[in-house]
Amino acid sequence: MSGLSWRASKPPSSLSVQHLQRIQHLIAVETGENYHLSNLRRLPVAKTAGSLLLWSAEERIEGVLWVMNIDHQTTRVIGFCIDNQIHRLGHGSRGWKLMGEIAKSSGRTVVYLEVKADNEVAIQFYRKNGLIPTGALSTYYQGEVGLLMSGDL
Repeated sequence: MSGLSWRASKPPSSLSVQHLQRIQHLIAVETGENYHLSNLRRLPVAKTAGSLLLWSAEERIEGVLWVMNIDHQTTRVIGFCIDNQIHRLGHGSRGWKLMGEIAKSSGRTVVYLEVKADNEVAIQFYRKNGLIPTGALSTYYQGEVGLLMSGDL
């Protein structure tokens, strides 16, 4: 896979069905969460929060980093996943850095997210990027414990 680049995400409501289905598939495979297309369309994804899509040279979505604005200083990561065939190649770190730059340029200073408590790879990534666990979510995921993490951008 060549020519991968993070680009600002359009609102989900303006994405094609094909692109939404690809995002739906990535989220299901990478997180185990199943979103109906109508639910994806309604997510409050914001460009000013740093929402991005990872595109291949063939115009295929290989990753998603969707973020929403909570208030004038806080953002929340709604979803962050990358196709498992390209894990650990630095794409996540590049996307996270770009998201932070965009969010900071619009005045945001804090980010938070939820992650499955048993997703050690993701938790390690978020810790490396300055987030710390701030709470547990006993019923956030279907039958699984979630972890709330937050930190500075």
